[in-house]
Amino acid sequence: MFVHASNPLARITLDQLDSIYSDARRRGGKAAVVTWGDLGATGEWAARPIRAYTHRLPNGIDYFIQKTVMRGADFKRTVIELPMRRGDLGPDEVIAEAVARDPAAIGFAGFGAVTAAVKTLALAETARGPFFAGMLEEVATLRYPFSRPIYIVIDRPPGQPVAPKIAEFLRYVLSAPGQNVFAASGGWLPLPPELAHAELAKLR
Repeated sequence: MFVHASNPLARITLDQLDSIYSDARRRGGKAAVVTWGDLGATGEWAARPIRAYTHRLPNGIDYFIQKTVMRGADFKRTVIELPMRRGDLGPDEVIAEAVARDPAAIGFAGFGAVTAAVKTLALAETARGPFFAGMLEEVATLRYPFSRPIYIVIDRPPGQPVAPKIAEFLRYVLSAPGQNVFAASGGWLPLPPELAHAELAKLR
């Protein structure tokens, strides 16, 4: 989660985010969160309204947030929708640019879009914690709440084996050499070994 660099908060919970982004509050929030004071900010920040950003639906990033944070509820009508792209900027950069321009903003984007004008908030399911800042090891072990797996989906008739060429490709992807390709990519992370082994066993 991105906020403006001047924002005094250092962390936020998924319960609080649900109350920012959704009127349904399926995580049990007792009231809408509409100002930074509702999250504990003081002084000039206490009465400052929160401006929450998202992208125009549908797209995978926002769908993931909708399912993970809001448990499938709709975004509030007051949430500001941004285009997926603006010029040379991709989805993450569009959000980061908007948050950098707006001290009252909050939005979600990948860590690669962090600049000096924004900062990220540590996340936890609830106020009881634990809070995770999104360090590499936290993401790689899927403890960071916004760790997002990317799936490979194949078309296979029920009860039939996977086509040999596809099975061989998937065996390579899930093997140690295949996972090392992801590790060296600079943007993607390999699966935890136990998960790669479990998926590999499905091909046997």
